[in-house]
Amino acid sequence: MDGWRPWGEAVEGFGWSETLLEVDPIEHKVTNVFGQIRTRVVRHRGLILAVAGLLLVAGVAYLYWSQVQANHYEEAFRKGLNFWNHRDAERALPELRKAAKADPRDPELWVLIGRSELASGRADRALEAWEEALRREPGFKPALFERGKEALVRHVARRIPPPLDRSTGWLSLQLEPAARVEGGTEEVQRIWADVKAGAAAAPELARFARGTNDLLEGRYRDAGPHFRAYADRNGWDAGALALVGIANQYGALPNRAEQALSEALSLKSEKVWFEVRAEARYLQGNYEGAREDYRQADLEKESEPLFARRIPTQGLILWLRADQGLEVTGSSVSRWSDQSSGRHDAVPKDPAAGPRVTASAIRGLPAVLFSGTDDELRLPDGFEDFSAGLSVFVVAEPQAQTGDTWSFVYLATGQAGALPIEAFLGRRRESESIVLSVEDIKSASPPYVTGIVPPKQFEELGAVEDPSGTVRLYQRGLPVATGTLTLPGKTVRNRNRVGAGFKGHLAEILLYNRGLSDLERLGVEAYLKDRYFPGGASPAPSTEKR
Repeated sequence: MDGWRPWGEAVEGFGWSETLLEVDPIEHKVTNVFGQIRTRVVRHRGLILAVAGLLLVAGVAYLYWSQVQANHYEEAFRKGLNFWNHRDAERALPELRKAAKADPRDPELWVLIGRSELASGRADRALEAWEEALRREPGFKPALFERGKEALVRHVARRIPPPLDRSTGWLSLQLEPAARVEGGTEEVQRIWADVKAGAAAAPELARFARGTNDLLEGRYRDAGPHFRAYADRNGWDAGALALVGIANQYGALPNRAEQALSEALSLKSEKVWFEVRAEARYLQGNYEGAREDYRQADLEKESEPLFARRIPTQGLILWLRADQGLEVTGSSVSRWSDQSSGRHDAVPKDPAAGPRVTASAIRGLPAVLFSGTDDELRLPDGFEDFSAGLSVFVVAEPQAQTGDTWSFVYLATGQAGALPIEAFLGRRRESESIVLSVEDIKSASPPYVTGIVPPKQFEELGAVEDPSGTVRLYQRGLPVATGTLTLPGKTVRNRNRVGAGFKGHLAEILLYNRGLSDLERLGVEAYLKDRYFPGGASPAPSTEKR
């Protein structure tokens, strides 16, 4: 062991000190591994070069395939979009589906596929496409909007009421409450969440969202213009057009409702849309068109009562029509029987001194001719409660009268020396126009709303005072004046007249003890228009005078 030296100890006999080098075991192993790898690479270099070549070819092939797929996508999408822009959804769909097969990642593509499916009448497949868009990009606003919009169309269809409101015996005036349809309340919440979330995607979607809110809140007339703004930019969307029509119908704009629903039905046939268009036509006096639409909706039997009596009867307390209920003694009217359930028959003070009858005064129908002096007709006591407002409609032909007060219908309490308690539609001494006048212990100043110029031929005139006291005057359905009056006080009226001081023809009177809604008013006006002014033409002035 004499030759052994500890590590690091000097080695003698060489003339210099040499420290023995240390060898790291890990480094030694690494060197061995790399050596082995090099040996193997050299041994298998042919196979490795072959694999590398395959990978290179595969990469090039993949790049080529990707480019081909991109070209297929672009070509198919371009063709599909072109067909869609030309409103040819059936031809757009195969191209859009090809694009989705080439590259299914784009959520906007799935939204467009859904719209094309919807326009082609396949709502279920449209919904599947929008759900696919949301799987590709959760929260994608256009897809949320489309899903909510289509759900709204279905929801509103479930809330369309039957033709006849059982409580009134006439048309329903609004959508059924959401709570009355199964799951309706929860459905409204989901619809609003989707539509609201999607509204930020485009300005027309925001307009639609405002319309949705108005419709769900019952502000039908406000909803119509918002839905129309969306539909004008998306004329393919039958559901949106139907919403325009439904909002306008319950917003008392039946002409606009009919137009929009006709557009919707030209794209897609839905029974419930035929029903609402029937109501719109009914309110315009197009009864034959309404009957046909009810037939298309399979509602002929259910709607028949609407045609048997064409006006709302709830609150109708006086209905005088010259073609029914007239009794004549000699040449004078001795009784004009009330056709309402109130049975407020009108009779003259002297049966032999009543007004006369003109047998064919307007469109072949009779009218009662008053002279303006002592031939008024008297109504029985009553007409007590107008706390819900009043509505009165007449078809008449006033003949030239100036200076004096006269009325079509006059309701008052006669108390000597007391302030007048009266309500009438006619002319006051201080006004040259036809007015609705209401005087009571507390009265507005002046106590009348004026604005109807006395016509020179037969005309339909109306006045509606709602429970708030707001008064609107109408001539042939057109608003001519508005104002505010005191409601007629609650009292038994015992000085009630038809034709007091009036000179001219009176063909029909309808009086309600409540303010009619706009839809109800339109119904009354449509009935009178159909009877006396078909086609909108004014009849020639009558030749018989007194």
